[in-house]
Formats: sequence, structure tokens, C-alpha cells
Amino acid sequence: MSQLPPNYREVFILRTLEPVPLEEIAAKMGRSVGAVRMLWARALERLHRMLENQA
Repeated sequence: MSQLPPNYREVFILRTLEPVPLEEIAAKMGRSVGAVRMLWARALERLHRMLENQA
């Protein structure tokens, strides 16, 4: 996870590990809910690809 870009890491931690609502994450990050949703999806995809490459 430390290899993720900072924005991806932040949204991943807030949404996945600390289940913070998207609206709260958007306010904290100064982004729209849609932008946060896309960041989260991209973070999950990047993490998935990183894990596949390690296997």
C-alpha cells in the first residue's frame, strides 16, 4: 500500500479500512463525491495490479 500515490492511499484507507462515507472523504479532500469514487476505484485497481505482479 505504501507504493500507492498519496491520494490513492488516503482514499483507500478512509473508504476501505475506516469505512468513512464518500461525502465525508470528499469534504476532507476538497473533491466531489464522484471524484472520490473514481479515486477509490483507481486505487483498488492499482493495488490489485500490484498484488498480481507480486505473485
